[in-house]
This record gives sequence, C-alpha cells and structure tokens, in this order.
Amino acid sequence: CWQRPSYGLGLMADPGARWGPIFGHGGNGPGYESMVLHVPGAAPGPVTVCVMCAAEVGDLAERIVFDLLDVMVDA
Repeated sequence: CWQRPSYGLGLMADPGARWGPIFGHGGNGPGYESMVLHVPGAAPGPVTVCVMCAAEVGDLAERIVFDLLDVMVDA
C-alpha cells in the first residue's frame, strides 16, 4: 500500500498514501514482527495504529495495520 515511500532518521513516511501522509516504522526478528503507523490528518482525527505479532510471517503486521486504517480512516 506504500505509494511514495521515503525513509530518514529511523522514520518511514509516505506523503502519497490513500489516507493522507503517514509516518511510522516496522520491524521483525526471530519469532516476531511489528508495525506502527500514524496518520495525523485522518478524518475524523489523528489515528495511530500499532500491531505486534508473535510470529514471523513476512508482512503480516503491515497488512493488518493497512487493513485497520481502511476501516478507521475515511478515505
């Protein structure tokens, strides 16, 4: 779902995301993965979503965060 991804100082950003500009970071390691994203200009107000998975499945946490944003943010 990243449209125009960028990265700097440990922060991922995408000014072209369908929910408006998003900021956050993900990570994984043996047996876990996580993703947190913040949408400051979301309607009806700022939204932050964090997902932590006790599994290493690739991009599961990222997909869950994007799915939650689809439900929580009026696009």
